[in-house]
Amino acid sequence: MELFEGLTARKAAERLHHCLHPNKRDKLSWPQIKLIFRMARDRGGVAGINAMLAESGYRTTEVEPNAERAAAIALEMDAVARDHERRMAALLRRAQMLKRGR
Repeated sequence: MELFEGLTARKAAERLHHCLHPNKRDKLSWPQIKLIFRMARDRGGVAGINAMLAESGYRTTEVEPNAERAAAIALEMDAVARDHERRMAALLRRAQMLKRGR
């Protein structure tokens, strides 16, 4: 989806310039603003949405891009460690049984 459907890049840039100029009538619509925020987010930009939230009285917190992945890996590592401990305990019990001659 484009910000200004059907316009050349030059005409779209001109329209955007008019929308951002305080003395011009053209303004961005809410769907266009959301599109800009989404496009920025897809490229790692959060300054626009953070500024809007701050001006609205909301507090923003930065989230590490890989925080969710890191949390998933940590859970997986915990599961592997628990499985390893269970297997080691079973081997130890087996070794003790063999030592006693069973």
